[in-house]
Amino acid sequence: MDTYSRPVQPNSGPNDFQQLAGALAQISPSLQGFLETQSATMQKDAEDRAMKRIGGMSFAEAQSAVADGSISEMDNPWFKAAFMKQYGERLAYQRVNELTQEYETNFDKNSGDLDGFIRERMAGDLDQYGDNPHFVGAYNQIMDNWGAKANQAQAQYQTEQIKTDTIGGVYETFHGKAQTMRADGKSPQEIVAALRGEYEANRSLLHVDFREQDKEMVRLAESYAAAGDLDMVEAILNGERTAADGTVLGPLSANREFQADSTRILSNAKGERNKLNEERTRDQRLIYENQARNGTLDTDAFKAWSEANPGAYTFAGAQSVLGSNQAFLDKQEAEAAKNEQKLQLKQQAKESEEVVLRNNLSTLQSGSLYGIGPARVLTEEGEVKEITVEQQFKDTASAFDNNVKRLQELGEITTDQAYEMLSEAGATNALTFPSWTQALEAGYSATNSRNTSGDELPQSVLDGVDLYQRLHATNPAMVARHMPDESTRDFYERVRMGMQLQHMDQTQAVRNAMAIMADPDRTNNPMNQLRFVDVEKEVSKITIDPWMAGSWFEVGGDVPTNLGTVAGEISRLAKFGIESGLSTKVALKQARERFLLDNVEVNGNFVNIADKQVPPNFSDLVDNALKLYAEKHGDEEFLAAEDLTIKQAQNGRDWIIVTKDQVPVENQQDGSITLQSLFQQEQTRVQGVQQGVMDEQAKTSAQVKLNLQGELEQIGKDLRRHEVLEGMNAKHRPLMLMPKAELLARQAEINQLLTGSGGQ
Repeated sequence: MDTYSRPVQPNSGPNDFQQLAGALAQISPSLQGFLETQSATMQKDAEDRAMKRIGGMSFAEAQSAVADGSISEMDNPWFKAAFMKQYGERLAYQRVNELTQEYETNFDKNSGDLDGFIRERMAGDLDQYGDNPHFVGAYNQIMDNWGAKANQAQAQYQTEQIKTDTIGGVYETFHGKAQTMRADGKSPQEIVAALRGEYEANRSLLHVDFREQDKEMVRLAESYAAAGDLDMVEAILNGERTAADGTVLGPLSANREFQADSTRILSNAKGERNKLNEERTRDQRLIYENQARNGTLDTDAFKAWSEANPGAYTFAGAQSVLGSNQAFLDKQEAEAAKNEQKLQLKQQAKESEEVVLRNNLSTLQSGSLYGIGPARVLTEEGEVKEITVEQQFKDTASAFDNNVKRLQELGEITTDQAYEMLSEAGATNALTFPSWTQALEAGYSATNSRNTSGDELPQSVLDGVDLYQRLHATNPAMVARHMPDESTRDFYERVRMGMQLQHMDQTQAVRNAMAIMADPDRTNNPMNQLRFVDVEKEVSKITIDPWMAGSWFEVGGDVPTNLGTVAGEISRLAKFGIESGLSTKVALKQARERFLLDNVEVNGNFVNIADKQVPPNFSDLVDNALKLYAEKHGDEEFLAAEDLTIKQAQNGRDWIIVTKDQVPVENQQDGSITLQSLFQQEQTRVQGVQQGVMDEQAKTSAQVKLNLQGELEQIGKDLRRHEVLEGMNAKHRPLMLMPKAELLARQAEINQLLTGSGGQ
């Protein structure tokens, strides 16, 4: 390396002390040793001070002090020499650091002039301090050393660059050929074999040895790993290698030099392959996952696809898809089993309710439906629920109603026969049929529409009127049950009165009833008010003892215990008749009939049963219940059956036993009356009567048997008398002795009778 060195300047000469010492040494040689020792000491002291001084400064401070001459000790040549030497070293190291950084970052290592680059950086320093030999010596030594190393590194770089370019050419050749063959459909194994076939030519022509070419093959594998081509990577790294002489070398991945890189590259290739497959197969995975959620996944096809597309799913991911599909199928199977169970439970529930309904329909035929109790049936959840008596009555009535309607539709019965079937079943079992209720309500509702303004009435009105007339005539007890709305019954009752008592035709009676129902002032009519007064006078006679005796109210018996209620209701019903145009007498008669139709007398107390489902013999059943209560509790409560009556319970369905003062009896459990309890008590009573008849029959049978046995004994005696007479050869038998043949015949007859009755 060329360096720039300014010629060394001569010393400035000895100082005054040195000059004096030299002169004295010429006079006295003995002073020579002393002076040399003293000079060395002073030089060492000056150098130490210089070292300490510059050592305590930063480079910038030292540079500034040298430039402005602010260091007074610089007059001492020994101090100055030591200081400038240290300064030269520090400045050289500063330049070396700068040059090193610039060489690595800005210098053109391929074609740059390194010596010129160094001289350019040194020129300024030597121009400024080159007149100081101590500075120059230290500065040049460091810079020369660095320059030599830099030139050596530059030469090595250029040599390696040539080699790298050559090897790079080998890589480019490998890569280009591999890409071309891959595009032509060659297998990875064929491609790798072709590339290894280039090894010998590259070694002989390009001087690239096999080891370097193996490195380039590893680089090639890494490039394919980045592209996710795992097949090429495995062929390069895991394919068997064979030398030209046939020696088996083993795969690159087994070579210690390339083993770590091979493992890393293979892992990267798999990861990139999986990533690419994951992106490429996103749509198909979406389809499979949707199929799995719906349970329609073809699991065999999915498994084959997953194996053919590694990375599309991890093992856990594929198992998750299969699990999702199976979970749906399991859920469907479970739901199917659950639905099957639900169907079975539903069927069982339906069958259990149908059994109750069939039993009730069968009981209905015997007229004892009122004796049923709450029924326990299965629910659709497999639990047990209770069907109340009231609900069973509704269900039974509805089912029987539908059965009759269907028979009529099939032509098995006529309209009259259908009515008779419903009427008989309803009367004996106290049922309310939906078809009748609907017909009556529909007829009344139609009177509020504009359809009644024409000459002809709506058919629904006519049907309702016909049904009411028929019910009132043949089964009046069922009227109230089928019309819970009092206005509906009032309308039809006014129509009936108009037709039967006022001799109107059907249309006139309907329109008259409609007019009365629509007249809010009918109660305030002056004529009606006068008749109302007459009604009150007649009704007041109910208070005469005996009740209604001597009047057309007469039913016999004493004054009703609930006289106020009876009088008020009869008065209301009579006024209703007067509003419909009846005379006072006729209105009172109709009121009496309607009252007795809607009420039943129990020991002088009238109980309303207009809308209750009670059997026809309700009064007799209640009398029996009161008798049984009195027999059981009469002594302790000082009551007789005649002291008791009933009133409606709070539930509106049952009754409780009370005294005639309406005070409940003490034993509330036995004092509660339901249709079922009445039925059970009646069954017990009937069974008792039947048992009594059977007992009487048994007594009679025993007496007859004794008589026959006595007669048989007498016949035996008479037969023995015949034997005696025959032994005596008697020609005549006594007149009182029956002929032997008749005796034998009678004996056989008696024996047969005794045998048939259970023994002799």
